[in-house]
Amino acid sequence: MMGKRRKSILNKPSKKQSISYNEGHGFKKEVEIQLIKYLGRLSPEIEMPARAKGINGSNSYDVDIHITIKGKGLFANRGDIWVECKWKDNSPVRESDIQKLVIKAQDAFRYVTELGGFYYDTLIMVSNQDFDINALSYANALDVLCLRFYQGQLIEKNAPMNWVGDPAWMKQENN
Repeated sequence: MMGKRRKSILNKPSKKQSISYNEGHGFKKEVEIQLIKYLGRLSPEIEMPARAKGINGSNSYDVDIHITIKGKGLFANRGDIWVECKWKDNSPVRESDIQKLVIKAQDAFRYVTELGGFYYDTLIMVSNQDFDINALSYANALDVLCLRFYQGQLIEKNAPMNWVGDPAWMKQENN
């Protein structure tokens, strides 16, 4: 076998990974289009992808979609929205999925309260699958809006009281 190179399977993405990545990337683009329609009257400005710094400044988090809304309606004083797009193959969004988003956002919020700068004041989780009851309960308690992308439309899955303005996730201590 001299002269022939063996192909390494370690660096080769599996077909499942490749499909999920491509579907997930296309999913984010579709969500972006629908969010423009969903928030249309507020004239959203969309940045894709974006970054958020954590408390030590070096922990940067990927933000799937960053939406800025300037001075209209509910967003008169604020309007930086962190949208997390969650592509799931066959399972619902779980409480742990929303917890991960909240922990990242709390870390980024602590960073800007200590060092200054803009911060995300609204969290939205969008998925191609449904949300389990524990995920929705947790999202409602911390004021995270949950949307399902289904048949080309965004469907509200919960009704958090203060998802815009003064959400509970900003007040909760992250342990």
